[in-house]
Order: sequence, then structure tokens, then C-alpha cells
Amino acid sequence: MSKDAPDVKPIGIWSAVAIGVGGMIGAGIFSILGIATTITGNLIYISFLIGGAIAILSTYSYAKLGTRYPSAGGPVEFLLRGFGDGILSGGFTFLLWIGYIFALSVYAEAFGSYAATFLPKYQSFSVTILAALIILIFMSINFLGPKVVGRSEILIVGIKVGILITFAVVGLFFIKPSLLIISHLPKVTDLLTASALLFLGYQGFGLITNTAEDIKNPEKNISLALYIAVVLVILIYVLVSVVVVGNLTIPEISIAADYALAAAAEPFVGTLGFTIMAIAAIMSTSSAINATLYGGANISYLMAKKGELPKFFNRTTWRDG
Repeated sequence: MSKDAPDVKPIGIWSAVAIGVGGMIGAGIFSILGIATTITGNLIYISFLIGGAIAILSTYSYAKLGTRYPSAGGPVEFLLRGFGDGILSGGFTFLLWIGYIFALSVYAEAFGSYAATFLPKYQSFSVTILAALIILIFMSINFLGPKVVGRSEILIVGIKVGILITFAVVGLFFIKPSLLIISHLPKVTDLLTASALLFLGYQGFGLITNTAEDIKNPEKNISLALYIAVVLVILIYVLVSVVVVGNLTIPEISIAADYALAAAAEPFVGTLGFTIMAIAAIMSTSSAINATLYGGANISYLMAKKGELPKFFNRTTWRDG
């Protein structure tokens, strides 16, 4: 990954917010929302709020630590400060790094699956090719530097957030009030189970702390970007979940669990709903790949500096020999 000159801060507040939102709104909201709704019924938005409250508490910790120990390594730096430069912190760091690799594979596969639906003939090998291609594209973008990463993230996240907000706002006018009536209260354990599942949709805001060496005024902007990103995502998730349960019955959501958003859009958009949601999913997975590559590359850089990865990863620009 490339690094701009030390005295240049290429990441602005909105680029950092976009990186956080991009990391949070990945493919999860398009697949796990339907599954979680089968657990909680039409009170799914309560589980989103619980998950969001937990995310806010985590955000507070990240904001304090990110401001106190600004580093391109983000959470890795926190581990080093807390446990020292030893086997324990090294082990956790390596697991985090491996986790990013697995996350990238999930995002890429989801991108390939949605993108392949636009091809004349859907073939499994098309998914693999598209998944590999999108990784290569965003690797190239990351090579161009943090400024390009930030600007591309603003564009992609802007499109997907625009689609989701439009879906939520328009969908509110088509809600059937009878579907929001609480016929029976779900168990507290069911709400918490769904919250734990939906919390996956909030993971990713920590990538904002990886911008510490690239962001302008990190002491102020890291905290601000974290809170803006998480609050924005909470609002989007709650609005989207209300629209879904307000337009579909629980049995209908159960049948369309893997594409609940597309099914919920059909009553007011028609068959075009699936296409619109597929585009939103493509944008969501793209932004998640871009943000995760950025954060993962910074972690690789810090791990190499600590001798936990080959020195090759310690290069600050792709042009280094």
C-alpha cells in the first residue's frame, strides 16, 4: 500500500467516515436481516438498537484509544500498549490479520454472486472470476495511496447509502400498519440472540483508527468520524428493518431470508427492486473490500515493523525497491 508524504494528510473527516461506513455496511445487511427477523419477528429494529448501543460503547473505547495512541495499526497498537510486544499481543494481532483475509474472501464472494446475476448466463466460475477481479481492482486503488482510497470510498459509500436511504424513506409510505402490530412479545433471549447476529453488521468501524497516520487532525477527527459513522449506520439499519417488516409478513420474510431487502422493495418498486438492491449489495461489498484492504495493509505494515511479518511488508510505497 502506498503512503503519501509524511507532511501531507490525505484523509479528511468524510473520507474516514466513508471508510467506517464502508467497513460496516457490507454484504451482511442483505443476508442476515431476514434470518434475524425470523428470530425476533417484527421487533427486529429493537435488536438493531441493542446491537447499535453495544457498538456505541465499543466506539467510545476505540475513540479514546485512537486519540491517545494514534497509529496506522489501529487496534494492533492498542494490543501492544496493553499487553506489550510479546507472544500474546503478537498472537492476537496475527488472528486479526487472518480475520481480515477471511473477511475479504467473504466480501469478494458476495460481490461475485450479486454481480454475476447481471451476466447473460449465471455460472459458478463467473462468481470466482468476478471475486478475483474486484480484489485486484481495489488492490490497485490502494497502491495509488490513501487519498485515492478515501475519495473512492466516499463515492462508493455515497451511492450505497443513497440507495438504502431512498429505499427506507420511500418504503415508509407503503408500510402496512397492521404488520407492525406486536401480536406477541419475543423472548429476551431471542432479542439478544438476534442482536449478537446483527452486531456483525456493525463491525468495521474500527478501520477508522487505521487512518491515524493519514488523517488530518487525528486527535479530533478520529473520534468524530467514529461516532458519525456508527450513528449513521444505526439510523440506516433501524429504518431499513422497519420498512422490511412493515411491507412483508414474517412468513414472507422467512421464505426470502437471503434477499429480504429485495423482496421488501417489490411492493413499491416492482421487479426492479431486486436489481436496485443487487446494485446496492455490489456497492456495499465493494466499499467493504476497499476499506478492509486499507486497514489490513496498515496492519501488515505495523506487523512487519515489529518483525512479525517479512520485511517486504514494511515498504511504505509500492515503488520501494
